[in-house]
Amino acid sequence: MVTFGRKKAKRGYLAGISNVLLLVVASVLLLALIVSWMSDLSAFTNNTLYAAGDPLSIASDVEQDECKLYSSKHAESVGNRYRSFVIGYPRLVKNNKMEKQMVKLPFMEEKPFRVLKDKFWSRIAGGWEQTTWRVFDQEITSDTNYIGFGEWIGPVGLFASRRAKRAILMDADPFAFTHLEANIKENLDEFKCKVTLDPRCVSSEAGTVNMKGWGSSGSTLSQVGRPENRKWEKGTPSWDAECDTLPAILKEYGISTAKDHIFVKIDTEGAESLIVPSLQTWIQSAVIKPTIFIR
Repeated sequence: MVTFGRKKAKRGYLAGISNVLLLVVASVLLLALIVSWMSDLSAFTNNTLYAAGDPLSIASDVEQDECKLYSSKHAESVGNRYRSFVIGYPRLVKNNKMEKQMVKLPFMEEKPFRVLKDKFWSRIAGGWEQTTWRVFDQEITSDTNYIGFGEWIGPVGLFASRRAKRAILMDADPFAFTHLEANIKENLDEFKCKVTLDPRCVSSEAGTVNMKGWGSSGSTLSQVGRPENRKWEKGTPSWDAECDTLPAILKEYGISTAKDHIFVKIDTEGAESLIVPSLQTWIQSAVIKPTIFIR
């Protein structure tokens, strides 16, 4: 009985040491994880991702003093907004830790795009929005100035960036904008200086509006979102987005209906009811009538 008790006590002693060692190892790993997370947080809150006028340093064959990926007037506002959105998904994108894949777009199958891996891309091969691709193939040429509202993660924006003379890709959702930015950067060697990313929204008047969403295609201005997209009523992130009118944005970029062929894509999840009526005077006064595609 005494021998059995001693063996039992010894086993208990060893088990106690093992538990302590496991606790120490777990604590060290947790501390390392916290340090890593704090480092990422510091990078986000210091606006290192979206410095105003940030040159295209990631594309080795692009002249840094000639090209700007972001509208220098508004790029800094994106970094400011991200101070409220430091979560796992944007951090993975920002740190380039997401898997990549090659995607073929309709009418451009000969040269795939490199993008962040996402289950959405399989839908294109399955016939996603065939009418959209036919319109884009017919209307966007090497003389086209493309401006897209609500570019999301960039499926049609990638098409326009390759085909058009110039492409301005806009999305005021900070989650979607991160993904869009990453997909464009993956293909910058091809796009060179043609593409500009803009974090603003387009509306009937300039100002700040509230938006809600999770980076999906249902993100929208909170006051005009369609009922079927209002799953975000409770517990969904919201943010203030800077908006401007289409004529003001085009003027800022030096694009004019007096000399340029303009293709406008509008996909704003309900805000079309505000935007489209406000364009009447601009369309009527245009010398070269723009092409407007509403998705």
